[in-house]
Amino acid sequence: MKKIVATIVIAFSLTMPLAGVLAATDGGTWLLPDCVESGKCNTCHMLELLVNWGQGSILILSLFAVFMFVFGGFWWLISTGNQERINRVKQIMIGAAIGLILSLMSYILVTFTISALSGKS
Repeated sequence: MKKIVATIVIAFSLTMPLAGVLAATDGGTWLLPDCVESGKCNTCHMLELLVNWGQGSILILSLFAVFMFVFGGFWWLISTGNQERINRVKQIMIGAAIGLILSLMSYILVTFTISALSGKS
């Protein structure tokens, strides 16, 4: 259990700076709706904020899944033929694949729903 917690902490400590870099690419405003500067926000802008935060969290989860692939591949390389370690790494890789598929499906669902509700293509 301690190893799992340590793995999660290490993964988050490696992926959180990426979120900071992504937020800083346009001054950190990609999460905020355009109305923030004028102060004239309404309910639609609140929904836009929630969608942006959702897409940002999906992005971070996708990065975490890719990191788990790399982590699993590294542990597979150093397993030295130990079948117990290989089985554990296979479970990590399967979990990472499921996580990546779910995060991509949720991104597609969010994007489709927002485009269908807003009428934008």
